[in-house]
This record gives sequence, C-alpha cells and structure tokens, in this order.
Amino acid sequence: MANAFTQRARLKKSAAEKRRLYQNKQWYTIRSLLGNDWAHWFFLLGARERGKSYSVQDYCLNQKINHGVPFYWIRLNEASTKKMLSNKGARMFEPLLFQKYKMQDRMSVRGDFVMLDDEVLCQVYALSTAHNLKGSALYDAATFKGCNIIIDEFQFEASQRRTFSVMYQLKMLVENICRSQYKGVRIFMIANTTEECAEVLSEGFSFIPIEFGVYKLRSRNCVIDYIPNTDAYNERRKTALANELEKGSQTANFTNKAIRDFSLVYKKRLLKPSLIIKFSKNHSDWFTVWDENVVCPYNGEKKPSIAMKRYLDDTFTPEIRDSVIERSDVRAFMFKDLITQTRFNNQLSLIKKQ
Repeated sequence: MANAFTQRARLKKSAAEKRRLYQNKQWYTIRSLLGNDWAHWFFLLGARERGKSYSVQDYCLNQKINHGVPFYWIRLNEASTKKMLSNKGARMFEPLLFQKYKMQDRMSVRGDFVMLDDEVLCQVYALSTAHNLKGSALYDAATFKGCNIIIDEFQFEASQRRTFSVMYQLKMLVENICRSQYKGVRIFMIANTTEECAEVLSEGFSFIPIEFGVYKLRSRNCVIDYIPNTDAYNERRKTALANELEKGSQTANFTNKAIRDFSLVYKKRLLKPSLIIKFSKNHSDWFTVWDENVVCPYNGEKKPSIAMKRYLDDTFTPEIRDSVIERSDVRAFMFKDLITQTRFNNQLSLIKKQ
C-alpha cells in the first residue's frame, strides 16, 4: 500500500515538474510532434512570435541541406510568393537561420526555384495558381523518396475577396507533388489560430479543436497541436508595442484565444428533412435542412433541392438563392454541429463573393 502511494506521489510530482518546465519555455519546437512517425499532416496553431515558423523552417532546411530531402513551400496567392522570392529570397527565412546555415549571399531565384550555390534548395508555389501546374513534372517516380512541405499564410483575410476554394486548390497541389506516394512525406500547416484554418480542418479532417492540446487523428494521419501560451511567452510579450493597440479588444492572432459561438448548434432530436441545398455537383458540398431550419450534412435524403449557382444540373433561381443567403445573414439557420456550421459558411462565403 505504501509503495503504491509513493509511486502515485512520484508521478504527481513528475507531472507538476513537467508543467513547470513547460511554462518556463519561451519558444515552441516541433521535436515532440516528429515523434508521431505515422503522421503526414502536422497542424501548428499558436500565437504570433511563438516559434512555430522558425522550428519548421529549421527542420526543413536541415533535412534538405544535410540529408537531401526535397522541400516545398506553399502560400495563398502569387502576391505572397513574389514577396518571398524578391531580392533573391532574402526574406524567406528567419535571420537566425541564414546565419546558422551560412546562406548569406549564396541564394538566388530561378522562376519557382530557390537556389543555394546553384543547387535547388526549395520550390515555392501559390494555391491560387495550383490549376496551372496540372501536367507539370513536379513528381518523379524514379527519384521520389519523400519530401517536406510548408503551408502557411493560406487563408483569406477578412478584407480579401474569396475567388477560389482553398481546400480544392490544396488537394490539387499536394497531388501534383506527391501523387500516390506517402512514405517520408511531412506536410506542416502553420496558422495563428483555429479560425485561420477552419476551412481546411473542417472539410479536410472533419475536426476543429476547441481546447488547447495535442490531437491525434490516426484515421487521417494527422496531428494537431493547438499550442497554449506559456508564462514565459506572456512575460516576454508584455512589452510588445502591438499590445498597446489592442487593449480592451485583443485579437486571437496575438492571444491565441479563438471565441466559438455555439448558440446555433442544435442538440435536440431531428424529425424530418425538408430540402437539399447544393453548392456544387459533389455530394460533399450538399446540405440537408431538417425541420425547416436545421442544416445537416447530406446523407442521401430524397427531398426538393435548391441550387446555389448555375450549371449544377438543377433548377437555379436567383431569388431562392438570395433567400438562403438572407436567412443565414439573420441567423435563421441552426446546425447539427460546429463542423457543419463552418463548412456551410465556407461554401456560402464563396457564393456571396461572386
């Protein structure tokens, strides 16, 4: 009995010591994430200046320079990639990494390729032009032995016009790079909050983390690290000038606190389907409205349908489409869960921006 009590006390002390050590860390590292060797998708969600980008860039550079593992970098649009590639890629990497790998004055740019001493260091592509790469020889079956892919700054800002589906373009680009290969492939998705990657998480992985922690989705070969701020990080950020601009109305990009609205999530029993709302010809973009106002994923229900745009092999009426948008604007719809709400709003935002 005494031995069992002593063992529990040691475990409790060990856990407390681990928490203390974690709270004293200013910077984030991906070392623990890489221990999940079964995973291919790694989501890093944390506050600004937390060390996410530095840690991933350091890993990819080390793998390329010292082990020859190909390295790709993907961003939202061409404006973002052009900024990265300007001035011979001088602002691509963190300054400390330039010093660590002695890359000063050794880099150059040739089209989408970033060169280091006339050897390919990295390939840079934009999600907005992924369709232009169809048929391009990005994949070589004879030499492919894995690769690392960084995907950051991949969501539209509130002021930007949505002209394409991030998820569709991402699928196309990853397919062009990897084809059917998966061994040795690691894809790092970097964002400041869950809001910034809600479309990819909801449509691609059917999961959005609510609380901080590490989530392992083995069926999707995915690990999500929703990173809490540590005491050491908060202490360092106290003197940040940007904090002076957001007192009283702090943004999630800096606090890492994403506010979720669950008021439209319907938890009661559903009785009968009313109609189908179609955003494309794919069933994954269809939604069934139950009990007149509860939106659920389409599951083969046979009911009258509404086409939200032309050429869907269904009757399209602008007035009916607008009525769906207006009902959403006045929060008349309820939703089965948060994933359905996020996916429905993503599809609706594409329609509203056209």
